[in-house]
Amino acid sequence: MTKPLAKNWEDSTQGINQKYSEWNPTDSRKSIKLLETELYKTRKAMAETNKLLREQREIETYTHQVASGQYNDTAQNIALRIKNEKDYLGWIIDDIVEDTPCPLSNTEFFELLSLYRKLPEEYCSDLRSSLLAEIAYPTQHIR
Repeated sequence: MTKPLAKNWEDSTQGINQKYSEWNPTDSRKSIKLLETELYKTRKAMAETNKLLREQREIETYTHQVASGQYNDTAQNIALRIKNEKDYLGWIIDDIVEDTPCPLSNTEFFELLSLYRKLPEEYCSDLRSSLLAEIAYPTQHIR
């Protein structure tokens, strides 16, 4: 065996023996447990980041259909459209305090809606012209 090779072998063997003599099973278990905890936290953080990234991509790409198809676009574009239509849609003053219970049950509301839809257009036109003459409201409405 050549001297440099023997020296490398001796250094390597000495390093292994040194590590073996310094090895402490309790400290090793603690280190392993600490590293496992860090790995878990890192994986959890990565999963949360990936979830947020997927949600962000959905906002930009997924097409939603809202209000019987009147709004058919990405969430971001629907939000922009509603913002642009604020003046048009904002004519109804909302002065109802939050958490105020609805005075109608679901059944009563659907009955009212059904009756409203059965009103003749001529009658609705008369109501609009006489009762709402002083209120500025859109000429188009959803019935």
